[in-house]
Amino acid sequence: MEKIRPVLDCHEIMMKSSSMSNPTWGVVMTVREPAQLVIANVHYHLGQGASEVHVFLDDPSDPVGGHLQGVDGCSVYRCNDDHWTIVNKGRRPEHQARRQALNANHVYQKGALDWLVHLDADEFLYQKRPLVEELIYAPRTPGYLAFPVRERAYFGSAQENLFDGPFRVPFKGRNAMLVPLFGELGPFLTLGVAGHAAGKSCVPMGFDLRMGAHGPRTKKGKKMAPLHSTSTVLLHFDGLTPLHWILKMLRYAVGNPQRLVGPHRIAQLTFIEEACSGLGEIREFHDMLKSVDDEQNRRLLALGLLEALPFDVGDAARVAVNSAGLSFSADVFDKELRLRNADLLDGLHA
Repeated sequence: MEKIRPVLDCHEIMMKSSSMSNPTWGVVMTVREPAQLVIANVHYHLGQGASEVHVFLDDPSDPVGGHLQGVDGCSVYRCNDDHWTIVNKGRRPEHQARRQALNANHVYQKGALDWLVHLDADEFLYQKRPLVEELIYAPRTPGYLAFPVRERAYFGSAQENLFDGPFRVPFKGRNAMLVPLFGELGPFLTLGVAGHAAGKSCVPMGFDLRMGAHGPRTKKGKKMAPLHSTSTVLLHFDGLTPLHWILKMLRYAVGNPQRLVGPHRIAQLTFIEEACSGLGEIREFHDMLKSVDDEQNRRLLALGLLEALPFDVGDAARVAVNSAGLSFSADVFDKELRLRNADLLDGLHA
């Protein structure tokens, strides 16, 4: 069995844990998204108790960096040649997941916090009770605190605000229940959600661990069993608008999806490729996959597979976004997406 060498010895860890009244936690993310989403994520988590939010700009010229400069608690890193020289001996990895992992571990190895959470820009921690109250008693040993996921859905196809909608709850059990529960949508879901059901992790700093997308591993790649959080869930928007989701899928399609995603995502990509002839038909597939009608609403609520959480990004996020001349309007967000992704959209007819 592989031994984990902590930076602190056992006595120091026990003393630190037992005397800690307010353990610190922070967030690290690598982003390439419209500015209002990144700004909202940063201000939301700082307002929710994060001591630090570390933002790595996958595009080093991303203008959102200017909007985040001077935000107390936020550190911005431009992923330019100098950055990759420091983080990966001058090599910029081809795959986004690898870049995210390197950046997360760059922060983890600094060890300036008690706990670190690795998020994507479209993921927000929702605290049903204060996370810090749980962290006070969570064991500071090699392992992690796992946040279960909730995935945003839509009532119908109309959307005004980026964060509208209820949240689907992955069911506990096996994917064999997908078709009985979701009918023809079953092959496109995993445990009842269209994105990931794995959630994200809060990792104690100061150990010889490696941060990953959903949980840490030992230096030799071994997984560890988590302690499951009862205070906090991960809200995964998996596309802030239908267009956002469509562009995400198109990017998967031009990469190497077999390495990047699970079987349900492969099924989604295959359906788009084989059954959708244009943007409008992809949008119809999105709505079928993501929208909840009245009958589904009653069924999912009865089974505990849908929650109407009162999520709010907060006043600080709204002020910062408005100060940047932006808004949380879905139309404004989509306009920016079209400008950023003209190359992906040019080949699709309406």
